[in-house]
Amino acid sequence: MRRNGVWLITIIFSGFAVVIGMMFSKDIVANEGGTASSQVSTTSTSQAIERVVLHGLVIGGANEPLPNAVVTYRIEVHYPIPKRVVDYATPKSVRTDADGRFTIDEEGVYLQILDIRLVDSYWLLDYGDPMGENDNLTTFNGTFSNLLQRRYIADYENPAIFPVVPLSFDGELKMTRGGQDVFPDGTVVTNQLEFAYYPSIGPRSKLIRDFLLNRRSARSDATFVRRLRDEVTTSSTQPLKD
Repeated sequence: MRRNGVWLITIIFSGFAVVIGMMFSKDIVANEGGTASSQVSTTSTSQAIERVVLHGLVIGGANEPLPNAVVTYRIEVHYPIPKRVVDYATPKSVRTDADGRFTIDEEGVYLQILDIRLVDSYWLLDYGDPMGENDNLTTFNGTFSNLLQRRYIADYENPAIFPVVPLSFDGELKMTRGGQDVFPDGTVVTNQLEFAYYPSIGPRSKLIRDFLLNRRSARSDATFVRRLRDEVTTSSTQPLKD
């Protein structure tokens, strides 16, 4: 009787292991570029990996398109298995064309722009609102996804615009995520050109950094950042002076 019990338990656990093994089996294949991508097989439910798309435009300090800028990015691939397994692909790069445009269209659900460079010029990105209450731009201007929390819909006629300027740049430039963001409640936001809350380059960036060194409180930090941004938005696009 004990032997039968042991034998039965062994069968149950063996069967469980086989099922789990089938659910989590993963085949690695090479894509056209020669890098590895992943495909997942399941016992009865298989889901095609979605695509993430971004149409972008890189501009300079005078709002001119910048050809031959290098855009470095990374794709997160989401496999439809329990507890959401994340697989980061190797970073890739694409160069802008003669009109400063580029397109990324790949399998995955989460695209992260890591860097944009041209000779002696750097990506002017938005570090964001310290309180996170105005996140239509913020650091999300570098992330584009198909995740339900914020699904991005690319639009070639409304591209994401990425300024790239020298570190000595002393003006203000507008930027945009382009396309549309769709939120879980059904809200659809068409992204338009806006000034950054906390630009990574320029006089306003220096003013904010100096203020944040005092670290009075997160709320006062946010108030200061928003006030500077409102001044730029409502007054002019002329360079800020220290």
